[in-house]
Amino acid sequence: MTPVHHVAPEMLLDYASGSMPEPMALLVASHASLCSRCAEQICELEAVGGELIDSLKPEAMAEGALNGLLARIGKDGYEVEPFPEQVSPVWVDPRVPSPLHSYIPKSLDNLDWVRRAEGIEQARLLNDFAGFDTRLFRLAPDVTVPRHTHEGEEATLVLTGGFSDADGHYVRGDVAMADPSVTHRPIADPGEPCINLAVTTGSLRLPGLVGQLIKPFVKL
Repeated sequence: MTPVHHVAPEMLLDYASGSMPEPMALLVASHASLCSRCAEQICELEAVGGELIDSLKPEAMAEGALNGLLARIGKDGYEVEPFPEQVSPVWVDPRVPSPLHSYIPKSLDNLDWVRRAEGIEQARLLNDFAGFDTRLFRLAPDVTVPRHTHEGEEATLVLTGGFSDADGHYVRGDVAMADPSVTHRPIADPGEPCINLAVTTGSLRLPGLVGQLIKPFVKL
């Protein structure tokens, strides 16, 4: 199935230029591995960037810079580190896009899922990136996520199953974007669990009286 909900063009540009923080870059790369349209656009943007670099006027090296570098090579205590070998995961899970393989220690079914609310579980990734919350969410079939909005931005990539909210229906490969202007209540599709990769900046907020009443019992 071809994705119909894509990341924004400016996100593709940031990714292609190498200026995107790793958590969001991971989501964009995972989406592009499932979406030929966005993968082609990234290739085109990278080609344009390469042409721009080629058009820049070369800068002369400082006098003696090359000789200094060559003198360092071969000295005791200086070694060129080899490229690390690409290690394939010992597990095989076709539901996991290839860019995610090195970030997930085991198959989706065997992750250390933590219950956040009834029918909602999460597994955290990339804990070392301040300002970004990167998580896998697993929603039970037909479960409704409490109505919420966002203090920052959120990008959600569907890996399995699907969900719906006021803005549409999202299935494998689709990306849902949300920000403080969006208040929504996603509902998971029936059938299989809906597993999503979500990257957020800022906290989620549960608006209204009902949101304040259930907040102590919901940890999203």
